[in-house]
Amino acid sequence: MPPVHDSSSKWILYAGAAPQQEPPPELEPWVQEIADAPRKSVGELEDCPRVEGAAPKDWDCTVIPEYILPHTFVAAASSPAGEYVMLFFTAVGEELHQQDRPPTPGLIGWFHVRLVKRVVNREALLTNLRHAFSLLYGRGILPAQGAAKSDA
Repeated sequence: MPPVHDSSSKWILYAGAAPQQEPPPELEPWVQEIADAPRKSVGELEDCPRVEGAAPKDWDCTVIPEYILPHTFVAAASSPAGEYVMLFFTAVGEELHQQDRPPTPGLIGWFHVRLVKRVVNREALLTNLRHAFSLLYGRGILPAQGAAKSDA
């Protein structure tokens, strides 16, 4: 058996200059207003701004401001009882698709929701959230006693 040589001393590690972290992209003014709202942790979204006017009465709804784009965004909503849904909005795919997830205490489900409006302003964001809740109620995923709030 040939001798084993430790050749690690011959390696020279060189990373060059440390990479600089780029500043976060500037948010659209209407998204910045949402980002400045009071924050709350809901489901897997920690310390995210609350969005008023879209979730059922007494529910909390949060979004990740940096992920609000015309073709996608991420939201979470929790009921007064502490149950929650995770919502992933995209411009393509099924109208509503429940993702298979391991059971988690309080989790109603993770859902992919197709956008009904491009997310270019706060009203479009609210329209998409209200539509998602309408689908969740309509398919019996959420109990029928609640109803989505409306600013109208």
